Amino acid sequence: MSSEKKFIYEVEPAKPVQDGKPSVGPVYRSIFAKDGFPEPPPGMDTCWDIFRLAVETYPNNPMLGHREIVDGKAGEYAWLTYKEVYDIVIKLGNAIRHCGVGKVDFLLVSEFASLVSAWGVSLLETISLWVLYP
Repeated sequence: MSSEKKFIYEVEPAKPVQDGKPSVGPVYRSIFAKDGFPEPPPGMDTCWDIFRLAVETYPNNPMLGHREIVDGKAGEYAWLTYKEVYDIVIKLGNAIRHCGVGKVDFLLVSEFASLVSAWGVSLLETISLWVLYP
């Protein structure tokens, strides 16, 4: 028996090619959710709720980082904390509102943002419509 700890649990075995359908690999789940996912705590209904709680709990922990590439070599990580990211998100949300962007326009911008790899743009996805349009 292996002395390594297992942190995943197989909940569905792999499926071979059958009736013209491609094969599918096994499905794994965290050992902490082996028998199903726990109910979220009260008040944790959206990604915004989770993000806000993380900011309250870990304001000074690193959240988003990047490495500058100089002469083809990756440098040290530069990090923004949860609080710094939260401040950017709030300022970005206020700017979007101030510009008169409507709900439909915001949804289009948010959809576009998911296609862009720059984290600054993808932060739009953490802003809920409730934040912009209470």
